[in-house]
Amino acid sequence: MKSPLIEILSPFPVSAISINSTEFSHCVELARRYGVEMLFYSRLKKHYAGSNNCVDDYLKQNEHSYLKTVARSIRQEVVEKEIVAALSKQHIPACIIKGNDIARVLYEDPNCRGSADIDVLIRTADLIDADNILCNKGFMREDTLPLSFWIGRLHHAEYHNKKNAYLLEVHWDFGIPLFFNLTSDEIWNGVVGSDAEGYSLTPESMVILLFTHHFRHGFRELKILVDILWSFYRYDGIINWQEFTGKLKKIGLIKTALIILDQLDSLWRLSEGPLESFKILHEQMASLPIHTPKLLLRYFKMDIEKEYESDNAMDMEMAKLVLDKKSKVLYSFVKILFPRPQDIRGLYLGTSKLTLPLNYLRFICWRVTKWTVFTK
Repeated sequence: MKSPLIEILSPFPVSAISINSTEFSHCVELARRYGVEMLFYSRLKKHYAGSNNCVDDYLKQNEHSYLKTVARSIRQEVVEKEIVAALSKQHIPACIIKGNDIARVLYEDPNCRGSADIDVLIRTADLIDADNILCNKGFMREDTLPLSFWIGRLHHAEYHNKKNAYLLEVHWDFGIPLFFNLTSDEIWNGVVGSDAEGYSLTPESMVILLFTHHFRHGFRELKILVDILWSFYRYDGIINWQEFTGKLKKIGLIKTALIILDQLDSLWRLSEGPLESFKILHEQMASLPIHTPKLLLRYFKMDIEKEYESDNAMDMEMAKLVLDKKSKVLYSFVKILFPRPQDIRGLYLGTSKLTLPLNYLRFICWRVTKWTVFTK
């Protein structure tokens, strides 16, 4: 039986819910487990207040906690603007992504989605300058490896600032570099705005970000899947979904999209619903020669009653098999021990053709000692 939580979190027209205190307590437990309690609370207050005693009791008992979380989001938004302004002052365009931006754009409710960190998107070419600016503003990197090495290995660098206690992630990519056919410049082609009015993602770029983000977390984050559901709802008549399928194919996101569509359908029965976005994508992808193996569809079936381990190593490895091309799948495993030569040169400055083999050996030995870190 489908949990009432699924209906409460959805963007579709609400209907009366019949729920007892035990079932409702379980919904609260699930909402907290999956990090969607702000949305859960907001949707209950907007659509279900006064309909049920246990709902009203919950709203009353948790109002203070909800308001504290809202206040934190407001303070976080102030820090976001300060960071963007500091970068803009030095002619580095920056775009806030995820978190508060998703709340404003997709949910049209800035108080329905919390975030543990601040995510800022910049161009890869601006990364070194941005790092210097942030360090001068009191931010410190979470690791000491050269950024010239990370550029080809990860999609973001992490910073912290003791003054505001927020974790900052500076992104130059949506996902692991080279897993998908999407360069930094192509990502920025999907950013609109200016220094004066601020930057934001286009609808298409927002959906691509969410797809790659869900892939990055091993397809297990209900919070991201709910974001994707709302993006389909919000952009249903805005995005040309037939053309969008072509973009997904070019980027290499067809198998990822098929898993996402299967997860959405299993939870919200979208194949029976009104969303043209889902139906068009489903029809378009059915006509393509690229198919996700049934084994992977079964493996990534979303069961909200099951307690998934966050960023589970096995899920992350299985997700690599979802990459559209076999060459990408092979690369995703090979890169663990054999980075590109330019990445080795970025890690070991002064590497020449003669010392490259030795530095590869150094890297492999270092990687083995960090096995649990890099397999995620």
